[in-house]
Amino acid sequence: MRHKTDLALLAAIIGPVFSSLAWVTEQEAVTRLSPLTVCALSPIIAGLILFPYLVHTRSVPDWAALRRNWKGLSCFIIFRNILTYLLCAYALLLTSSAKVMFLTKMEPYLVALLFWLVRKEGMSRYHLFLLFVHISGAILLSTGGGFSFNPEQLGD
Repeated sequence: MRHKTDLALLAAIIGPVFSSLAWVTEQEAVTRLSPLTVCALSPIIAGLILFPYLVHTRSVPDWAALRRNWKGLSCFIIFRNILTYLLCAYALLLTSSAKVMFLTKMEPYLVALLFWLVRKEGMSRYHLFLLFVHISGAILLSTGGGFSFNPEQLGD
């Protein structure tokens, strides 16, 4: 049992590091290529990396499961993998990679806020307070403490 805990802790430490490095790398790619090129090539490269792992672990979904869940999968592909990815890629042209590393960590909080607003899912006062603190911190990071607008904030 201790071995699984150690692996989980290692993943919790390494995951954000690789996530931040990925955003810096992606910003460099978007700057040198174009957002559309990066959005087209990234899923192909990710698939080439992940497919051998999925085959090795026997985790490749079968066609029947894909056909059964085609509506949810289609919505996921359209909204998360196409629209969100394009929006983030274009935003990378307008902001700094240092800010991106911090601002992308806000995604879970925004999802929680959307669920609270759209689906009327309950949220404790403690979580609402944490959401407020995190969003306030992101605003301070984006504005640098001053509240005058500059073009870089459009990407934020």
